[in-house]
This record gives sequence, C-alpha cells and structure tokens, in this order.
Amino acid sequence: MEASPLSARPWRHRRVWLAPDLGAAELAGLGDAADAQAVVDWARAGRPFIGRTTLPGDDQGRLPLGLALPPQPRKRRLSFTVAPAAVRLVSAPPALGDALAHLPPRLREPAALLESRAFALGLPVYVFGSAFWQQASGLDYLTEQSDLDLLACPPTAAAARDWLQALAEVQADSATRLDGEIQLPDGAGVAWRELAAAPAQLLLKSDHGPALRERAAVWAAWGTVSAPC
Repeated sequence: MEASPLSARPWRHRRVWLAPDLGAAELAGLGDAADAQAVVDWARAGRPFIGRTTLPGDDQGRLPLGLALPPQPRKRRLSFTVAPAAVRLVSAPPALGDALAHLPPRLREPAALLESRAFALGLPVYVFGSAFWQQASGLDYLTEQSDLDLLACPPTAAAARDWLQALAEVQADSATRLDGEIQLPDGAGVAWRELAAAPAQLLLKSDHGPALRERAAVWAAWGTVSAPC
C-alpha cells in the first residue's frame, strides 16, 4: 500500500480495497441499510472499490469511494466515504494488458491494438468504467455494445500527441467507441476526444472536482514533473 491512503494522489480511478471486517457503521453517505450491506459484502468478498472525486457534503478527513454494482437485476452506483483506517490497500487501476482477457470479443480487438501501440510508446494505459468493474470482480458488466474507457498517462506532451493519434487511428477502423481520459502531470484528467478537438478551454476532472483550463496551459503542464499514474 502507498505510505498513507491520504497521500495517494491522484485518488480518482485508484483501486481501493477495504478491510474485510468492515462494518456498516464505518460507512458514511449511503442512502439506506441495503446499500451499506452491499458495500460490506463487496469488501468481504475481497473486491476493490474505486477512488472518486470529492463531492459537496463529503466529510473532511474521510476518503471518497464509489461502487458500481452489477447491471442485473438493476444498475446501482453507490458513493460513500470511509476513514483512512478502513483502507487495506491502494493501487493503480487495472492495466489495459491485464484487462484484455476480461473483455468481450468486440472490445478485445481494438483494445489489443491500443495495448500494442501503448507498449511501443512506453505509455502506461489503464481501464476504468465497466472494464474496471469486470476485471476487478469477474462479474459481467460489459456487453457487445459497451464503450471502452481508457486512462493514459503520457510522460511528455509528445507522447500525449502520439497517443491521440493512435486512438484516432484505431477508432476510425473500429465500431467500438473508445472513451476515456489523458492524465496530466498534476493528476487532473481530460477527455481525449475533447483534447483532440482543440477547443480554447478544456474541462478537467480532478480529485477536487471539475474545472476549466486554457488549452495552452493543458499542453504546458507536461513541462512539470509527472505525477504517479
């Protein structure tokens, strides 16, 4: 585990395992007892949660987490917070290469092409969204109609441009919609499609919420030291 859950930055998209003896009383922000029990059962099964952005109303000093329950019988997304002491392990999101075997055939082909391109670029690429939950749990989240959400961490602006080109080329030859973010050195994420479209301002998402940033400032961010991804 990283030195302290509170020092794990960026927190968004991180895999977070909670103590298996977690009790419902240690959870805050859930609507009812059934939701709390779903979180407790997930933790006891040894499955990870996902780090999320801090929301208004989250208690200071607690860690914001999310859980997307399997689509059947009904889709539920839970948001809650825990004390740092409840965290057992924090790690990076699932790597794209590790997630390949968990993807349905329609997603696997473009994903494999992108994994190869990322390897050639020396670029860490991870999955989030439904691919995250399917790889993390072994349960069925993805269908033949699902999008593929990718998180790339380019070490330089040149690598970011190369990755945008790779995404555009693979997308042009695939019926699968490729979504996701590119992570900046300060840990904020920008949608790759928005970055490629080159508007004057870009919407960035971070541990503390969304914010607009000038396009030139986004590209200039790679002049700083890269944050862990």
